[in-house]
Amino acid sequence: MYFINFPKTYYSLDDRASVNIVTDILRRIVIDEKVLNNTVFFDEYDVKEGEDLEIISDRFYKDPSLYWLVALCNDIFDPRFDLPLGYNEFEKYIKGKYSSNLYLTTSVANSFYLNEVITGSESGATAKVSANTYAAATLQYIKLEGAFEASETITGYLSNSIATVTSSNPHYYDTRYNVKQYELGNNIVVTQTTYNASSDTKKREVTNYLYEQELNESKRRIKILKPQYVSLIVEEFNRLVNR
Repeated sequence: MYFINFPKTYYSLDDRASVNIVTDILRRIVIDEKVLNNTVFFDEYDVKEGEDLEIISDRFYKDPSLYWLVALCNDIFDPRFDLPLGYNEFEKYIKGKYSSNLYLTTSVANSFYLNEVITGSESGATAKVSANTYAAATLQYIKLEGAFEASETITGYLSNSIATVTSSNPHYYDTRYNVKQYELGNNIVVTQTTYNASSDTKKREVTNYLYEQELNESKRRIKILKPQYVSLIVEEFNRLVNR
C-alpha cells in the first residue's frame, strides 16, 4: 500500500548492459512540523502490549493498510525498535545486550578478542567473549553451549589467548544492573563526584536496565491523525510522491 503510488525509475546492476524498471523507494515525504505540532489534527495514544502499526491503523481507521500513515506522523523508520517492545521482547533484548557470566581464570596469555568464540579443552563447552578487559583474573563471556570444568584450558582460536579455569562454579555478573549514569532532578546527567556531593532529594543512579526501560517506555505515546483528516493527508502524499 505504501509504495503503490510511488513513481517508477530505471535501475541497472550491470553498468547499463540491461536496465530494469523498479519502484523509486528512495523518495522521502515528511509532514510539515507546523502540522505535526498542531494539536487540532492529532490525538495521543499509548501503544498497548503486542500492538504493531497495522493493528493501530485498523483500530483508528478501520484499515490496516494505512499503517504507513501512523509511521509517517511519528517518524517511525524501524517498527521493530521505534515502537515499544513487549515485555518478553524487551527482556530478551536486554538479556542479549547486557547479560554475561564471569569465570575465575589464571594464566591469561593475552587479551581475548571481543565476541570471539572460546572453547574448553576437556568439556568442549563454547562461549562468546563479552568483555575484552580483565580484573582480578576474571574472564567475562556469554554462554553458548555446555559448561566449563575446573582446571581445564580455555582457548580463543582467533586471538590464541589461553586461560585456565580455577573454579567450575561460575560467578554470575549481570551487567543489566550496572550504573549507566548519575542524574539529579529533571534528569540532569552529572558525574559520580557531583552526584555524591549533591543533596538533591530527587537524584538517582540509573542502571542499564532502568535506562533501557525508560527509553522503551518513551516510545509508547504516539500521535494519531484524526480520521477526518486522513483523506486530505493521503491525497497530498500521493500528489507529492508523484512530482
